[in-house]
Amino acid sequence: MTVHECGSPIVPIRKYGSAKLHICGDYSAFVNKYLDEYRYPIPSVDDLLRQLKRYHYFTKVNLANAYNQIRLSPDIQKRLAICTHRGVFFFKRDFRSALSRLLDISRRYCPKLLLAFKM
Repeated sequence: MTVHECGSPIVPIRKYGSAKLHICGDYSAFVNKYLDEYRYPIPSVDDLLRQLKRYHYFTKVNLANAYNQIRLSPDIQKRLAICTHRGVFFFKRDFRSALSRLLDISRRYCPKLLLAFKM
């Protein structure tokens, strides 16, 4: 992939309280309109408490970095590539609506283990 095939410019953002910079892709003009807004219904607190009444043992799942867990296909990676003076970089993991997708996948494959999610 060459620099000319990338459609998303980069935006350097200064890290809060530091001199370091984050390099971010600006997808607002070229990519966002093609992304689907995947929404998984997150249960209400009342529904979760009703479900939990009948259980004696509980566990907690840390989803702090959950958005980095779902892999992107090579085709999507190309569409999300950003170009810098040092070359072309690809995102390998999902970043938009990833928490909703993770909740959906978790509920589908681990329904008895993952009854509630602490956000």
